[in-house]
Amino acid sequence: MKQIILITTLLLLGFSAWSQTEEIAPKVKGNYYGRGSVGLLMGEMSSGSAQISNGYAFSRGLDVGVGLAYENYNYTRFAPIFVETRYNFGKRETKPFVGLMGGYMAGLNQYNNARGFTAGLQAGITHYFTKHFGISTSVGYRYVMTESTNVYTQLHLFAPYPAMQNANIHRIEARLGIVIR
Repeated sequence: MKQIILITTLLLLGFSAWSQTEEIAPKVKGNYYGRGSVGLLMGEMSSGSAQISNGYAFSRGLDVGVGLAYENYNYTRFAPIFVETRYNFGKRETKPFVGLMGGYMAGLNQYNNARGFTAGLQAGITHYFTKHFGISTSVGYRYVMTESTNVYTQLHLFAPYPAMQNANIHRIEARLGIVIR
């Protein structure tokens, strides 16, 4: 019985000492991060977006990672695969940031062979509630260049329609997400 009380007391003291930190902001020299966000892309046609990215956070506020998203434009669904970089300002629990991203957009529609390129710039704020968890909000600009060929069926044969359709899309994006370090 004395051993159980001693072990419980030591565990509680350890947990209470752990909770007595002065700063919430992460103080790591380099670390893995994971981000997930949802957003609204506004422009000629508005649509929703969902992103997930993973990467490495360097010691001077620089984050570099890769990501995967789901978006649509004009009833064409895309899965952007991108590289992102983000610079965080400050060392407190609330950090403003600027970020760049760019990558390939793979089309997901069965009868529309679409693909393209995307690039963007964003600015926002991340607030950390604990050392390893925070929320992020941002606004930014996205450029998308797509190329697509419609595929029609005639007599049970798939034949590409000869005309290529190109689009240059300029959008404003607003995002809300979570960050795990």
